[in-house]
Amino acid sequence: MKRHAILALFLIGLIAAGCGDSGDGTPTATAERAPADTARLRVGDAVVRAEVADDDAERALGLGGRDGLARDAGMYFELTSDAPRIWMKGMRFPLDLVWIRNGRVVDVTARVPNEPPGTPEAALPIYSPARPANRVLEVNAGWAKRNGVRAGDEVRLGEASPG
Repeated sequence: MKRHAILALFLIGLIAAGCGDSGDGTPTATAERAPADTARLRVGDAVVRAEVADDDAERALGLGGRDGLARDAGMYFELTSDAPRIWMKGMRFPLDLVWIRNGRVVDVTARVPNEPPGTPEAALPIYSPARPANRVLEVNAGWAKRNGVRAGDEVRLGEASPG
C-alpha cells in the first residue's frame, strides 16, 4: 500500500513537471485547460473579448487543441520577453498575431497557418515580431485586416473577469 502511494505521488510530480515551459524556451502543451480570466480589449477602433494567458501553463497551451474561436474572440498573452518566439503547436485553425508593447500595436503577423496534424516539433515555424513586443493578441486569421489594425494603434485592456 505504501509503495502504491509513493508511486502515485511520483506520477503526479511527473505530470506537474510536464506543464508549462520545457526549460529550453520551447513551450509544451497539456491536455487540460483551467478557466482563464477574460478581458475586453480595444485595439484601435476594434473590440475583442480575450482570454488572458498570464502564467506559464496558460502561455504554453495557448489556443492549441481548440477547434476555433468566436468571431471577435482571442487570447491575450502577457509575455516574459521583449523578443518572443511563438509556434503553432497543436493549432487547428489559422491566426493573426497582433504584437503589442507599451499599449501600442508594434507589428501584425497576418494569416499564420496551422500546421498539419503530426508535424514534427522541429519542423514547426517560429514567429516573432519585427520590433520588440511583450504582449501578443491571437485572433482569427483575417481579424486584423477586417478591423483595420496596424502598427501604432492604441491597445487598451479593460477589466479582467473570471472566465
